[in-house]
Amino acid sequence: MVEPLKVNDALGDLDWLIAMQEELSNFKRNDVWTLMKRPDHCRNVIGTKWVFKNKQDEHGIVIFNKARLVEPGYSQVEGVDFGETFAPVARLESIRILLAFAAHNGFKLQQMDVKSAFLNGPLHEEVYVKQPPGFEDPHFPDHVFKLKKALYGLKQAPRSWYDIGNPFSVPAWPDEPGVQHLLDLFLDFHQDFGLHLSCSLLERPKSFLQREPMLNDARV
Repeated sequence: MVEPLKVNDALGDLDWLIAMQEELSNFKRNDVWTLMKRPDHCRNVIGTKWVFKNKQDEHGIVIFNKARLVEPGYSQVEGVDFGETFAPVARLESIRILLAFAAHNGFKLQQMDVKSAFLNGPLHEEVYVKQPPGFEDPHFPDHVFKLKKALYGLKQAPRSWYDIGNPFSVPAWPDEPGVQHLLDLFLDFHQDFGLHLSCSLLERPKSFLQREPMLNDARV
């Protein structure tokens, strides 16, 4: 399936239209923004654009269509739309050490995916964006969205996600004191890796975390 280059092409294809609607459903589910009249003090309204991608399995077969609404990356004004942007990430060397350590000791690795991770990061700045192309409100075409959460493409999006810390209130099990520490390691690895010492310690925290609708099993 061809990846659309223009919004109008995607709007004319049912599969891509469904993908776009799913993306906007994620925005609603995460309470990302609020539609409102542009405030008089608003100095900048950021544009948005759609990015379309065919997601493939390990054999190169398209398994689903992904549409993502993003900020293009060039319309933000420093000091107005963003401030601090630095966010630490797991280094490749660290991941290699983790994998080697787990393999050497026969530990089990489990990978999980945080769905639309950046859409969960609250913003500290006052940021306004244009309505999504192709989905403008016919009753309020001149209104803008005020962002409550980060948008993919925003310069501060990685930091907003990192600032959440541990977004899940995971209780420790008194009879298994190591679980909480392992879960912290799981959540602190921004590459979505979790290290567990045994299968018995794996299933219970997994079951708890999967109560969160934004967490899914990922293939390892």
